[in-house]
Amino acid sequence: VGSWEELEARADDAQGKIVLYNVPFTTYGRTVQYRVDGANAAARVGAVASLLRSVGPVSLQSPHTGMMTYADDVVRIPSAAITVEDAMMLQRMSDRGERIVVRLQMEADTLPDRESRNVVAEWRGNELPEEIVVMGGHIDSWDVGQGAMDDAGGSVAAWEAVKLLQRLGLRPRRTIRVVLWTNEENGLRGGTTYRDTHADALDRHVLAIESDGGVFKPLGFGFSGSDEAFGIVSEIGRFLDPIGAGTISRPGGGADIGPIMREGVPGMGLRVDGEKYFWYHHTDADTIDKLDPREMAECVAAMAVMAYVVADLPDALPPMKAARTTWMLVMGALVACRPGEQQEQPAAEASATMTAMAATMPDTTAASLWAHLEDVDYANAWAMWPGMDALYDGTQPHGMLLTTYVNDVAMAALDGQTGQMEAGAIVVKENYMPDSTLAAVTVMYKVEGYNPDVADWFFLKRAADGTVDASGRVGGCQACHAQVADNDYLFTGSLSPEM
Repeated sequence: VGSWEELEARADDAQGKIVLYNVPFTTYGRTVQYRVDGANAAARVGAVASLLRSVGPVSLQSPHTGMMTYADDVVRIPSAAITVEDAMMLQRMSDRGERIVVRLQMEADTLPDRESRNVVAEWRGNELPEEIVVMGGHIDSWDVGQGAMDDAGGSVAAWEAVKLLQRLGLRPRRTIRVVLWTNEENGLRGGTTYRDTHADALDRHVLAIESDGGVFKPLGFGFSGSDEAFGIVSEIGRFLDPIGAGTISRPGGGADIGPIMREGVPGMGLRVDGEKYFWYHHTDADTIDKLDPREMAECVAAMAVMAYVVADLPDALPPMKAARTTWMLVMGALVACRPGEQQEQPAAEASATMTAMAATMPDTTAASLWAHLEDVDYANAWAMWPGMDALYDGTQPHGMLLTTYVNDVAMAALDGQTGQMEAGAIVVKENYMPDSTLAAVTVMYKVEGYNPDVADWFFLKRAADGTVDASGRVGGCQACHAQVADNDYLFTGSLSPEM
């Protein structure tokens, strides 16, 4: 099958068979969902195993590995990746109507947990050593190749950046801490343990930087933080213009630093020319010969400059604004009093307000909805879902990291715990890859009378490049969200106090 929708349409054919997801690579975020959740979807339609076309744009008979999940409500069927070439061959055989028999022999096993550790080193600050700029990569990799790009190169770049500062005798005001995180690939326990171990000191972490996208030609950094902090790091980026690495964009971060970013620490991710990253990623081809010494040195320079200047600022980089604080301020302006104390709005004024709102709302087309979101500048004008900061841990079929925004109508339902959102509610979910690169945006928009089967929700799935993957009454979205029909078809959080 080539999509979730095709699997759903051919569910009867899948009974007792092996499902092959032959999905060509577009972006990692859009394609990897078939690896992560493919076994679950196949099991739900009665398949005995699932196979996956390897997740990568280029293949030289190089199968791709990576994390997958088993849901609690499905049979744990075998699941494996095959090469792009083999997937295409099986597709041609199927198109010719041939009967295909596959003998699947696997040796994969889940062994008991073993103890592992983060590797930590510091270049202590000379004035404010208790304030910290932390940076690094992850030292674990999959059992194919050498993990040179994912993520030995990023780990070594961070380590060498601090060694470079030491050799140059540049000791900043604040401490620069290098952490080589463990267990990024299948659990993030290095990042979460760091957060828990240093919970009392996170307010003294002024910036977290991660390199986990390969050490190709550096282009700059992605940043998540306050507007004031963004302005400061953008100015610092100008020091890197001579090597072409001075562009600072939004958002940014990384999987390992995600846990502390969600506690309010500003985050950055090194951005590189990653055109070839997924050629090697999670395959036997991820070996040290793929590293270019000049590009590696420029990555070291970029991380050294950014970390040193931020650590040496006279005043600490402003902290990230907590989403919960933003939400409370917005709701204070909207409601201005608790339930039972609301001030009555004159009927004529209320009617005029609703008429004006209806006139400015989009219609049920992807183009109209997206134009509305751009017009209102939702990422800056709207609050995030209460209790969910930027880049929180996600689940498939959405991204590994998520940021969810809601408009005023949706927020009113969340604040009042009404159990259901009113017409006009919009929920925007930005889906990110582990390196915090935007993969897609999914939108739910409630339009009265539009879609009674699923509480009038209009769905939109839009890729990072602007391509509309699906919109309207999307079967796959409706079937998935039907699992939480009693919560108005919303997964992110409860709309009722008793749930």
